[in-house]
Amino acid sequence: LARHTGWNGPYRVTGGAGTGKTVTAIHRARFLCEQAAGQATGLMPAVLLLTYTKNLATTIGTQLDTLAGQRLAGSRVGVLTVDALAHRVLRQSPEGEAWLDGRRALTSSAYKDYVADAADGMTGLPAGFDLDEEIESVILTGAISSRDDYFATPRVGRGSRLSRRQRLSVWKAYERLTNALDLDSRYLWSQVPHRAALLLGRDPDIAKRLGIRHVVVDEAQDLTAAHWRLLRGVVPPGQDDLFIVGDAHQRIYGRPVPLSRFGIKTRGRSRRLTVNYRTSREILSWSLGVADPDADDLDEQSDTLRGARSVFSGPPVDRPGGAGLPPDSDAALTEWLRRLVSPDQDRPMRCQEIAVVRTSRKKVEDTVGLLTEAEIPAVEVGRTTNEETLPDAVRVMTMHRAKGLEYRAVAVRDASALHARDDRHDRNLVYVSATRARERLLVC
Repeated sequence: LARHTGWNGPYRVTGGAGTGKTVTAIHRARFLCEQAAGQATGLMPAVLLLTYTKNLATTIGTQLDTLAGQRLAGSRVGVLTVDALAHRVLRQSPEGEAWLDGRRALTSSAYKDYVADAADGMTGLPAGFDLDEEIESVILTGAISSRDDYFATPRVGRGSRLSRRQRLSVWKAYERLTNALDLDSRYLWSQVPHRAALLLGRDPDIAKRLGIRHVVVDEAQDLTAAHWRLLRGVVPPGQDDLFIVGDAHQRIYGRPVPLSRFGIKTRGRSRRLTVNYRTSREILSWSLGVADPDADDLDEQSDTLRGARSVFSGPPVDRPGGAGLPPDSDAALTEWLRRLVSPDQDRPMRCQEIAVVRTSRKKVEDTVGLLTEAEIPAVEVGRTTNEETLPDAVRVMTMHRAKGLEYRAVAVRDASALHARDDRHDRNLVYVSATRARERLLVC
């Protein structure tokens, strides 16, 4: 996969956690860089390696340089988030630059207040109608910019049908929302790739000036419709144009967005990886039990983890009250950690080889305090933390921050509560968190 040449269009790779998707993407970016040597003629490198979050971009950039034995990230391969690419596209036009510089980004919680205010004026909508969902799933997904376009657009997967009168009420609410954001000089992050994609559609010369020939996409499951329109617009269709890697079972940000709707056709050019090289059979078996059984394949079909297998065995998954651990979750956690680092173990772990994941920043802070009081070295890993600069201490982070990382041992402190809710997003969070562990897993 990594060194193949001549795919006549995009290629899609799926597979469960630990199957080597990101490693494949990094090798693919290096190979394309070698193939494109001397072809860079634009404002950006001919090859881009894109992911969803800043910390993942930093991590895979370092891994790319290590693999190549030289610095490639930033110079010959552009390693960045898709949102950062959207910013660069917007800054290629005076209009886009003015829009970015004249506004401040809005937090998700503040945006909800704007949406609630805009929704107050809606009338005659079905019970439980969600304006934010309609905007994300229909208006932004369809790149809709006018009332007539909204009236004519199918609302795929949105349940209850809306009459013309009801759609008019929704569109007026959407206009109230965008007007309020403009008046306050604010913008939402999802608007950036949306506007960048529209700009590329109006001015194709921007893509030519950027000079991007190949794009490798990691964590593709979390990208939005606007992201995919941006990517389809920024790289010209052609041989080996898009190499897409993802796993819908690990979707913790976005919604299902079929690639084919955006002109990204991968039929006959796809592969599913099944061998897990990271986690033990015991951890994999437990994780498969919480994985979403109805995940998609990043396109129009469903995807399963059938055939997933690990290449090594390990100890059973630990729980409070089992294997001599106390029944209380916090007490079980501290005892479990003490056992892992004890010199009496055959292969004692260093504290920095262990992670504890929680559902929120507040719980992360609570856990750091708990472990510090128990005289177990612990440190919070935040959104921009560089782990290489941290001391030898247990890493404590949110489930979202754990994405893309791995440790010898992981404690998923809120697994039981999330799993009990049987929500798809919660299932994905627990699955992602548990599969960060290579040898030992505590769920409580």
